[in-house]
Amino acid sequence: MSSNQSLKEKLLEFSKEEPNRVRHRLELGEEISANLHAGCFVYFIDDIEIYKRIGNSDDPNEFYLAVGQALKPISMENLPRVFPSNERINGRIKAPFSRTVNERLGDCLEKSILVQLGSQVYTDSFLITGLFLHDEIRRFYPHAFNIVYHDGISYLVDAQNPVIFHVNETRTEVSYAVPVSGFDGKKFEIEERWRLGRSYFLDFPIE
Repeated sequence: MSSNQSLKEKLLEFSKEEPNRVRHRLELGEEISANLHAGCFVYFIDDIEIYKRIGNSDDPNEFYLAVGQALKPISMENLPRVFPSNERINGRIKAPFSRTVNERLGDCLEKSILVQLGSQVYTDSFLITGLFLHDEIRRFYPHAFNIVYHDGISYLVDAQNPVIFHVNETRTEVSYAVPVSGFDGKKFEIEERWRLGRSYFLDFPIE
């Protein structure tokens, strides 16, 4: 069994056992907690083709980059544009996901949902609600990202954090979509040459 087959099988299993952490396919009407592991703000998928408003998913890397650039961060000031307080019922506010796209507001989760909707049309892909760690910070952050398969190879896609570099003082961004070399049930292994100081986890590692 190849590592890519093993990873896919593990993620499919997680998608059944822990659907809030791993989602294989997003369906119309599906609900997703907007504040990751809490549940006071909830999206429901009201348009499974909403990704087309951002870009064409035929070129994956261009699509990932377009998603990353299309949405501006959600803040306390603009949050009511997506989750108006007058829509609160029993402590929860449910909003159509199309609203955040129309408002062009979103962070890692919203971008990962768009990547998932655009990718699942043509290949196996997974929306992961996990953790992010950087070598220079050494602190875990809740983070959403994707595992997307291309030609049988699994890639970790982080639409929220593209790779930024400068050539002759010109800023350039490219999508962060790198091969996954292994998965131990908690950490997604990435070769050092692709890692760029980043580490991605499904759950906290056991020390």
